[in-house]
This record gives sequence, structure tokens and C-alpha cells, in this order.
Amino acid sequence: MSRNILITGAAGFIGGTILSQLLERQDASTIFTVVRTDEQEQRISPLGVHVLRLDLTEEEAVTRAILDKDVDIVINTVSAVDPSYSLPLIAAVGVRAAKTGKAHSVYIHTSGATAFADKSDWTHGPVNDTDNVYKLVKETSTPYPVRQTDVAVVEQAEKHNVLAYIIVPGLVCTSTPLFTEPRGLSLTGADGRGTGQCNKISLQIPSMIRSAISSRVNHKFSENGRWPGIHVQDLGRLYVALLASIQHNTACPPSGEQGFIFGTGHSVSWWDVAEGLAPHLYRRGLVDGPRTELWASDQEASKGLLVPQVFIPIGWNSTAYGTFAREDQIPWKPEWTAERFTKSLGDEIQATIEAGSSAKTAATYAPAE
Repeated sequence: MSRNILITGAAGFIGGTILSQLLERQDASTIFTVVRTDEQEQRISPLGVHVLRLDLTEEEAVTRAILDKDVDIVINTVSAVDPSYSLPLIAAVGVRAAKTGKAHSVYIHTSGATAFADKSDWTHGPVNDTDNVYKLVKETSTPYPVRQTDVAVVEQAEKHNVLAYIIVPGLVCTSTPLFTEPRGLSLTGADGRGTGQCNKISLQIPSMIRSAISSRVNHKFSENGRWPGIHVQDLGRLYVALLASIQHNTACPPSGEQGFIFGTGHSVSWWDVAEGLAPHLYRRGLVDGPRTELWASDQEASKGLLVPQVFIPIGWNSTAYGTFAREDQIPWKPEWTAERFTKSLGDEIQATIEAGSSAKTAATYAPAE
């Protein structure tokens, strides 16, 4: 069945990859994208998609656009930490469904793995997406912007009778192909070079690489935490597989409170990442020695990584959880393994160097209060 799909953040790392893969699918769907700048519009328009200039926080404007274009599926990759970029979209597609009487509207939200990290006070330990994730998130007593946004998304979707899905990517890195440009430092995660037209690399590992090159010392933290990870190409295929399940099955995958989906393909430790980068950096003459040194403090790491200090423990020195277990509902299997990821770390360095000053650093993102 043909659907009208709106993608936000299509100029970003994750959103651009999703757009690329949807175009490769070549079905009858009509694709709309939201951009913020003339440059983004110039680079995306030639792809044959409909480009909109829209303030996502303006509910009336968003509703007019959704009704005018008859959008029934929204994929939002813009912000995992600020619900003001999500709630108007959900309300708008809900209005569209109510006014037209057509098929259920769908909202797919991109969350962040830090919501399930020990340093953000996630106290429930390992979790998979067949668990009652929403209940566990609600029971987590410490407020955290990504979790609060997830809850707001579910509640807004229920209010407006919209099918909501929340995809939670693991660690993002930037290897040679076969960070969303989030407003707010969500640290979502997805390894691999993106295939979109604008931002093609992620945040966490490129920040480590740039810091090592700048200081000529490769660093790691005192704790060897682990994160789930996923190649961005695998992540894009997960979104496409979810869309296929929604479009072609008589029964959609469970949504709303049961709509959490962990976009994870493997698990990797932060020491493996840092120590895997070290020999490649040294062989290229980018650091003074092959060893990896401990950061002296979070304050020093903040200066080196160009990240607000509050994000250091959560984003680089934590253990995060989340396992994909919905194979019976969504026909998706990741292709990249942890071993393949580790072998690609040299390519991460090359991609970061190629991005140069055009790559966004963590310092460009407004911290979530």
C-alpha cells in the first residue's frame, strides 16, 4: 500500500541513511523531508523527494503541512531529548487520521541509548524489547531527558490514536561503507558511515579520534563499560523493515507502550574501542605513541572531547543496555558483528579526517537541561 512518509533530520547521519535506503526500496510511497538550511535543500532536492521548510515546534504549521501533504507516517530523527520536536508531529498525524478516516497514522521516534545507561541512573540492568520497557522507564525514579521524551511520545500518541514506535540505536561509529543532527546531545548510537547527502559520520568515536589527534595522545576512561552497537546501514534497514511490517501486514507490530525497539547488532567495550584505535593512530603518525592513557579527570576529558562535562560519564564512561528480540514481528537481522566493527576502526579514523571541519562536534549541540 502506498503511503506518504515524512522524514525529519534527513540531512543528518541517521535520517540521511534512512532516506537513502527508502529511495533504494523504490516502492510507491511518496517521501517528504524537513530541512533547515538552503544548503540542505539544495543537496536533498535532486534526490526526487519533496523538501519542506518547517519549524517542527510550531503545531499549527506542522498540522497544516501534514494535512496538505496527507502524511500518514512520520520518521523523526531530530531530537531524543526535547519533546517539543515530537509532540506537534504526533498531534498533526492524529488530526490527519481523524479528519480523513484513512488508515492509522504512524509516528516512529528515534531515542537514545543513554536512557538505558547505568550513569543515567538506569537501575533495571539488561533489557530487551519484548520486556515491558515503558513500565521500566516509568519506574526509573531519576529524571533523564531521553526517558522523559520517550514517555511523552507514548502518552501523546495514545491521546491522538497514533501508532507510535520508539527505536533506540546503540553506539554510533563511522567505518567505510559496504548523530542525526540531534538538537540536544542524545548520544543515540549507530556505527558506520552514513549514506545521506550531508552529515555522514556520528559523534562519540569521531570525538575520541579528534581529541587524540589534537593532543597527540589516545585516551580511555578508568571504567571499561560496554555499549550495544549497530552499523548505521543495519540501523537504516531496521527502519525500512519496520515500515514494511506496518505497510504490508494486516496486523502491525505492537506499538505505544509495547513499541520500544532496540536497534542493536552487537556489543562493544569502550576499552576495545580506544585500544583498537591506538595502533591505527600511531601508524598514521597522528599520536606520539601506541599506548592508550587514562583521562586524568572528567574535566580534562570534557576539554579534549569538546563535550559538556555533564555528558562525559553517561556518553563515554558507562554501560548501556538494550537487545533486539522482536524477530517474529519485524523481519530484520543485522549484518555487522562486533568483530567486523573492531576491524573497521582504521576506517573510522579516515572518515573523521575526511569530514574535517565540516563535521559537527559535540560542542555544537545544546545540552539537555
